Order: sequence, then structure tokens, then C-alpha cells
Amino acid sequence: MDLENSYKRYWEYIRQWIAKNKKPPQQNLTPQILQPAPSATPVQQTSPAQPVQQPTPPVTPAQPTPVQPSSQPSTTNKETSMTKKALVVGIDKYKNPAWNLQGCTMDAAVTSGMLQDHFGFPGGNVRLLLDDRATKANILARLDWLVRDAKPGDVLVFFYAGHGSQVRDRDGDELDDNMDEILCPHDLNWDDPLTDDVLAQYFGRIPEGVNLTVVFDCCNSGTATRSLYVPVGPDGKFGEPEYKKSRYIAPPLDIEHRSRGIVLPVVQLGQVVIKNRHTLFSACKSNQEAQEKVIDGQTRGAFSYYFQATLKRADWKITNRQAHIDTMTRLKDYGFVQIPQLECPAEFMDHQLFAPFVK
Repeated sequence: MDLENSYKRYWEYIRQWIAKNKKPPQQNLTPQILQPAPSATPVQQTSPAQPVQQPTPPVTPAQPTPVQPSSQPSTTNKETSMTKKALVVGIDKYKNPAWNLQGCTMDAAVTSGMLQDHFGFPGGNVRLLLDDRATKANILARLDWLVRDAKPGDVLVFFYAGHGSQVRDRDGDELDDNMDEILCPHDLNWDDPLTDDVLAQYFGRIPEGVNLTVVFDCCNSGTATRSLYVPVGPDGKFGEPEYKKSRYIAPPLDIEHRSRGIVLPVVQLGQVVIKNRHTLFSACKSNQEAQEKVIDGQTRGAFSYYFQATLKRADWKITNRQAHIDTMTRLKDYGFVQIPQLECPAEFMDHQLFAPFVK
């Protein structure tokens, strides 16, 4: 009994000592992951050290400052906003083989390459019509493409090498010789004309500030010839006889009983050009021949060849006036009697060839 009491007192003493010296249990710092009950809503975990985030109020965008209109007129000064387009036509082969020429397609091909390589015309913006593709319908369709969507600062070129002709004036606007000068497409039909009024509609669609330059290597005189041509150089020496043919088709004898001939009257085009403030280069006067000659084994239009040679010599930077003067001088120096013509408003004379007006 005493032993039993002794054990009781011993264990009581132990319990009292433990109760007296007991330390509070250390807090478990390891976060416990609460497993949600299957049907309970998941518990969102938050870090005890992170403050509660308040919702961010919506940001009101700043209002743009109104732009005050400038007192200066707006101008285009970025070349990327400028469009350059060209229609280039060359016809050696006609429906009537008696009218065939030899150098027009070469003139057109060289012009197309020149515009792309030296004047910044994109290849996709240069349309080339040669021989049987240069029908009246195709020329008109490409003219529509050329002038469509034109805007100030654009540069447009229309080049034609082929036959010209003349028919009696029907509306009384040719006061000098009572004749209309015309161009001749591949499918020339004297009974299916395109009048100067239609041409004026095309070029009349071009707005102010567009630089349109028209270049014609054809002639409209009634003295078409085929003969040997002996070229004379600047030194006065004669060269070898060469084939010569003027770029002219004589109209039918009964043309006065028909409507006017086919497309693009040259003299009237000059009037349209001046009226609409554009630039026209033509190979010769209205009573002269635009001649072909063999140069370096290739038949070329004399005007086209020396016009392009003039631009090359000037490193492709030349004014309209100087291009005309230098080409005229070269033709004279090499024995040609044709006198190229330049028609444009006076203020365009000293403008750079094939360059935009808006800077």
C-alpha cells in the first residue's frame, strides 16, 4: 500500500513539475494546404504578408490637343506619296503591211527602260504596247489607266512612236492649214475615228499639279518618201547610204467624204496640252518628216535616238527647255532637217524633265 502511494505521489510530482515548466508549443511556420471538401467552393490562397489589392480605377485616355490649321497651303513633300506612271507605244507592224516601219518598237523599248532605270518609274507602272497590241481600244484603255486617280505631285508620261497622218479639219479649229494631224494605231480605220474632243476628255481629267509629259515621234506631212538616206556628220563628211522612211501615212483620197481619221491629233493635242497645263515634245513641225535611220546596226527614230542621247549626256537631269534645244542641235548637226517642237506653259520651260511639280 505504501509502495502504491509512493508511485501516486511520484507521478503527481511529475505532472506538477511538467505543468510548472511547460513551454508553449512553437508555431508551425509551414503553411498548411487546405483541402477543400468535394462540394465546397475552392478557397483562394493569399499570402499573409501581401496587402489586399484595391481595384485600379479606369484610366481616362488623354484628349488630343487640337491642331491649329496652318496659314500656309499644304504641299506634298514626300516622294513616297508620289505616283509615276507611263504609257509607251511603239508600232512597226500595221494591219496593212504597206504601212510597216522598222524603228518604233526599239524606240518604245528604250524609252520604257530609260524611265525605269533613270527616272524612278516602277516597272509595274510602265505599260508597253507594241505592234498588234497597240490597237485603238488598247491605247484608249491604257490612257484611261494613265490618268485614273492622278493627284497633285504625280508624274505621267505618254510616249508614242509610229505613223502619223492628217485629215481635213471638220470642226474649223485648224485655222492655219485646215488640216487635223492624227496618230495611227495598229488597226487604223479611217471610218472609226477618235476625235480630239475625246482626247481632251482624257487629259482634262488630270488635276492641277500633275506633270504630264507627252512625247511623239511621228510626222504628219504629206510628203512620205522611201529613199536612200546619206547621213552627214557634224564634221560635214558623208556616211554610208542608209534606209530612210518617214513616219507618215497618206489618207485615202476620199477622206473628205468620211469622218476624221483615227487617234490623237497632234496640233490639237498641243492646244489641249497648253489649255490643261501639260508638256508636249514632238519630233518635227507639222509640215516636216520624222525620219528613221540605222544607228549602230539598229533602225531608230532620229528624234527618239537624239532625245535619249541628250538626256544621257545630261546625266538624266535636264530642263524641258534644254532637252528641246540640245535635241534640236544634235539633229541639225547630224544633217536632219526636222525641227523638234516643245509646247508647254511658259513656267514649265525650265522645269526638270519628268520631275514632280510639288516639292
